[in-house]
Amino acid sequence: MYKTLELLDQACREDKVPYLHVVNRELVLKPGVVQWALSSLSEVTGDWHAIPVIEHINHRRGGLIEAAKQWCAEGRSLLYVQRALDTIYEGFGRESFKLIPAVFSNWMGLLHNNLGNHCLCEWTVPGTHYSAAYQLSDKPFIHPQNKDVGNQIIAHTFIKDMVSGWVLTQSHSVLAQLKNGIRFLNFEIAYDTETDDVYCLHTLVNGKFKDMLDDVRLFIKRHPSEVVYVNVHMEHAHLTDTMAHSEYVASIIKESVGEYLASGEGLSERSFNSFVEQHQNVILLTDDASQKVLDEQQVLRTIDLHSPLHPIFRDAAPAYLSACTPGEHGHLVFALEPNVGTGILYESLKTASGNLNAYLPDFMAQYRESDCGFVSIDLDYPMWADIERIIHYNLLE
Repeated sequence: MYKTLELLDQACREDKVPYLHVVNRELVLKPGVVQWALSSLSEVTGDWHAIPVIEHINHRRGGLIEAAKQWCAEGRSLLYVQRALDTIYEGFGRESFKLIPAVFSNWMGLLHNNLGNHCLCEWTVPGTHYSAAYQLSDKPFIHPQNKDVGNQIIAHTFIKDMVSGWVLTQSHSVLAQLKNGIRFLNFEIAYDTETDDVYCLHTLVNGKFKDMLDDVRLFIKRHPSEVVYVNVHMEHAHLTDTMAHSEYVASIIKESVGEYLASGEGLSERSFNSFVEQHQNVILLTDDASQKVLDEQQVLRTIDLHSPLHPIFRDAAPAYLSACTPGEHGHLVFALEPNVGTGILYESLKTASGNLNAYLPDFMAQYRESDCGFVSIDLDYPMWADIERIIHYNLLE
């Protein structure tokens, strides 16, 4: 199976992926094109029919996943292997075998032999910016004054599509983000006095806070080898109402992820393995205002880093990388986020993020040898390549 990964990787890198033709009204792979690359998958020679090839790969998924996990632990890329599998499946009109999520859903556990005894704050994890903003609620406004009018405006498809392009920051649900390797989530929350519930929002409402945390709990239950940061902060425009209902906010946190909350002194000095062994898989972080309120409920536990977490928001100006002196901020949450003026240059946040994320290799290369520790690098619309690059950053000397 390890050899299979090598062959698939080589096939895609050399652009020798499968292609199709029709024989007797059946789609088949042209003989010899990638037979050499799939030789360890099947004994079939000549024309390969769709069902036997796909079924044979499906039958051996477990072995491929285990081999890919070892590959990941060695710091080798799975991107070309996934691309080759996508070509095989999609060529036959089938949903592809998603190897990368099967591996990245447990990536921290895979690296524990290398980094398990390291302090957790020495790890750098991929994160998402406004993690709940993968959807727009049917009633996206909380504020009573503009709620009815705003909901009517957003109901128009054209307006909704235009607004969504700059309000949504992610393509996948929180659970899917975690499966794809994300380990730092950001939630901006607000209490709605009309519905008596707490919502996540990015200008507009994305969904219920509890639903997002329930995804975290479900993921940890299925993947106990992983640790997830959950960064919670109260949205400024509704801060008064949210703070007034802090006890309810705290009860949501406790109900959803309370059994997995990390607690105790000196969290930043503890090893990754200690969190996993004690089933403390969720570390909650927050801003000063939110922490003061939620700490009173004795539910929120924040990691006490040597210096505070400082978010950095910047546009894609390469000069900024040299302007920020390594080590001056201590432990950072670095967020690649377009500024307001970016709207002039791009049609949506998704297209802007694609350009911003392209600077990630330059940024990580510059800080590789610095004293500046990054707890998380948060992205809008991260691709597998971005997530993999951050995971592999942990394996660099």
